Amino acid sequence: MSVISRNTLKIAALATSDDTSRYTLNAVRVEPDGRCVATDGHILVIAKDGSATPDADFPVVPGLPENVNGSAGAVHIPTGIISRLIKAMPTKSTLPILTMARIGATPDGQAYAAATDLEAPTVAKIAELNGQFPQYERVMVKDGQRAHVIKLTLSAEILATLAKMGQLAASHSKSLGAVTLEIPVGRCYRDKGTANINSAVRFTTGTPSSVLVEGAIMPCRVWQITNQPQEKAVHHDRQNPSKRQRQPSGKARRC
Repeated sequence: MSVISRNTLKIAALATSDDTSRYTLNAVRVEPDGRCVATDGHILVIAKDGSATPDADFPVVPGLPENVNGSAGAVHIPTGIISRLIKAMPTKSTLPILTMARIGATPDGQAYAAATDLEAPTVAKIAELNGQFPQYERVMVKDGQRAHVIKLTLSAEILATLAKMGQLAASHSKSLGAVTLEIPVGRCYRDKGTANINSAVRFTTGTPSSVLVEGAIMPCRVWQITNQPQEKAVHHDRQNPSKRQRQPSGKARRC
């Protein structure tokens, strides 16, 4: 049995496909450990609540079989059922458990999902997925899998602004409104093969047939992670290559 929050379900549902011909991508896959996986073929997301909620905390829901327990395998919940579950949850509640859904299966393998506001519960019987869900674990990059990685952290607010710019710049063209980020790569190292570069990140969007946009997100700290440690933690000044300074330690700053 899994008890999963509304926000986790919402986040996963954002990555599902609305193409009805690709029915295996019209559902959120809920793993036995509570991970919610979804993909539309372009973006893949794996969302999981930061802390597990005990099954015993979930209220008794009329219509949900008493023998619904943990599922031995994954459960695929169609986006339509996800929407029904979310609607059944109160918008505001002093009881956090009411902003969650309960997902599990009976001993014979029949999966169920339920949500309630204590007045009008929703119970959904979930059919088996007619097809094979993508083997998403082959796509995910694991820590240490690649020798050289560049990490850039942007706030959700900045990402939303960039997305809006891309949409507006492409509103009069056939473009999808893509935004390109140019990650700076400099000669800057730290011990254990980790380096950071404190610099602006250039972005571009738009098309010649619509609007051309370019700009910079600043300041940004970009982490470079490599499996090849350097002997010294130094920063090479661009204007004066001979001048070397100790690179300050600390975590990457969010932009």
